[in-house]
Amino acid sequence: MIDLHCHLLPGIDDGPPDLASALAVARAMAGLGFRIVCCTPHRPWGETAHPLEELARRRQELQAAMDEEGIDLELWGGAEHHSSLLAELLKTGGVAAYPRGDSFLLEFPLAGFPPRLAELLFLCQVKGRVPVIAHVEKYPEVQREGEAALAPLRERGCRFLCNLKSLSGASPREQRSAALSLLQAGAIDAFTTDLHEVGSVRFAEEGLRELARIAGEAGARRLLSHAPAEIAGPSGAGGGEPGR
Repeated sequence: MIDLHCHLLPGIDDGPPDLASALAVARAMAGLGFRIVCCTPHRPWGETAHPLEELARRRQELQAAMDEEGIDLELWGGAEHHSSLLAELLKTGGVAAYPRGDSFLLEFPLAGFPPRLAELLFLCQVKGRVPVIAHVEKYPEVQREGEAALAPLRERGCRFLCNLKSLSGASPREQRSAALSLLQAGAIDAFTTDLHEVGSVRFAEEGLRELARIAGEAGARRLLSHAPAEIAGPSGAGGGEPGR
């Protein structure tokens, strides 16, 4: 399985504070069956938008530590870009893309879609970028309007992610309802963990069970392996079998 949204890099945002904590999360994710994890720290975090070179260095350091510990995970690059910074990053070439090269993770304010969103997505098209929208079930527009709220974004080439936790009993009612509705409508392209710390692994595990129950084995494989590989992976990447 491939996780397109995870805060695994230590000491860079609100994810694991140190290497030991990051290794605990990584070990737990491998235990769930993930084999590839995209490291997607918040960008910016506070006033800091960590340079691409620093993100790559920290990812390589964590990969080396995981390899030494025998944790069977491959780390891919990326970042969770806030919409408020995106126009500047697009103009300066500072987007931390997935390994595919053109796709990247984008989040909106949790209060709702940002102003002038159509212009921002048009700029993405001009620059040849594919926005992959994080946790769409959390946005008020989606909770009110469901798949209809995402249709204009799909027309602009966006792909949509949903958190596994949103399928669990720990999720707020509106969030879980939106996640289920979008899943049943076929509007979700992939499910992710959005993990920040090891204590939340149990919610991802519950979400995996719910996804398999609702979507079936083939549907879960598509949403956790094949589609993530297509959305983010380099040419020839594959997500493996369910639980792999």
